[in-house]
Amino acid sequence: MHGTVLPQNKKGWQASLDLQFQFLGGKTTLASRRHVGPLTVQRPFYPEEETCHLYLLHPPGGIVGGDELTISATMDPGCHTLITMPGASKFYRSSGAQARLQQTLTLAENSTLEWLPQDAIFFPGANAALSNRLSSRRVQHAAGVGPAVPLAGRSSAKPLATARSPIAWRCGSTALRC
Repeated sequence: MHGTVLPQNKKGWQASLDLQFQFLGGKTTLASRRHVGPLTVQRPFYPEEETCHLYLLHPPGGIVGGDELTISATMDPGCHTLITMPGASKFYRSSGAQARLQQTLTLAENSTLEWLPQDAIFFPGANAALSNRLSSRRVQHAAGVGPAVPLAGRSSAKPLATARSPIAWRCGSTALRC
């Protein structure tokens, strides 16, 4: 699990969510969850007996300049988890401060993570930095799925610009400015 220390005296939402999954009793369980700020998950549910399904929630509903959200999920050997969100991630106009979203997903041997967030919508004037990391620990067989679909919100005379595109699950990050 990645420990997250949030900076003090920052403007905007400062939130972190650390999730740890383990395979126990024939199914994947949420072994631990730690959150700071308005970023949390609902209780796990099991429509596919051994697969843990989880909804990630961010009650403010959008991300603006100055917000810093950090999400980490770590899978122990043999785990199978599906993580999704009930709605799109919306990045709104910023008066200069950058919004940051960092997501770190770590898979172990014979684990599967279905990372299925909704689209990311960037509205005119958004200033956002996204960092998506997918890593494995001494793994020969693991699987991960995770689309990242950026969309422009509402018509704008200014097209969506990316510093690095497309957004992809690899070591690295993507910065966006609309």
